[in-house]
Amino acid sequence: MILKYMPLLGILCLIYYSIIVFVSGFKTTFSLIWLLSGGLFIFLPKLNQLRVQWFGTTAVSKAIKWGFLSCTVIAACIAVIAGSLIISGMVQKGQPGYSHIIVLGAQVKGERPGLSLLKRLDEAYLYLEENPETKAVLSGGQGPGENITEAECMRRYLTAKGIAPSRLILEDRSTSTYENIKFSAGKIDNLGADIGIISNDFHIFRAVRIARKQGLVNACGIAAATEPVMQIHFLLREIAAIAKDKLVGNI
Repeated sequence: MILKYMPLLGILCLIYYSIIVFVSGFKTTFSLIWLLSGGLFIFLPKLNQLRVQWFGTTAVSKAIKWGFLSCTVIAACIAVIAGSLIISGMVQKGQPGYSHIIVLGAQVKGERPGLSLLKRLDEAYLYLEENPETKAVLSGGQGPGENITEAECMRRYLTAKGIAPSRLILEDRSTSTYENIKFSAGKIDNLGADIGIISNDFHIFRAVRIARKQGLVNACGIAAATEPVMQIHFLLREIAAIAKDKLVGNI
């Protein structure tokens, strides 16, 4: 019964993929999952028919059916647990008076901040304006399609808005959240101090957990907004990232 609705779900996935591409471009990380999922859901009823035609009611056929259902249930449980943890981090706003904040890098388009990075930078600017003694570690290397490092892009943006360059510390080697935190920690003398970590709301839980594992024991998240139309995509991507970082021991 449920299978007959799968093509509709597949079409919705393809529509959402098109929206992601329109808003953020073809190179948006993890966006192909929507394209692949759309194709799978559309053809799932046909694949089920082929299973019955090829294997009938044999043990192999039943193993394929129950194996697929088991994987679906496991994936759903992981999504619910990880999603709850992500939501718990989305409301974190930190507190005044941190000696340092770490601003995590995100996509740069040429030399301009992408949507996610722009949200993080605006949050960092507000915090630095309200806390004139705080310094910021700007963390992010240079990736595909980026003409400058993410750290340099952040430095240019914040200094253009009036933040003194002396308050900005560049970490321009990292290529992942784990490296963002690890390399940024090396720029801070007192790892036991209260440190704020600025990223988009969906990213806060994982970033803070990685930070505490890296010795920033009093790290606290400062959640920046996320472009509303991209929220579902980033939540799905973050669920996969949490599972990966848990498996490799980063959190």
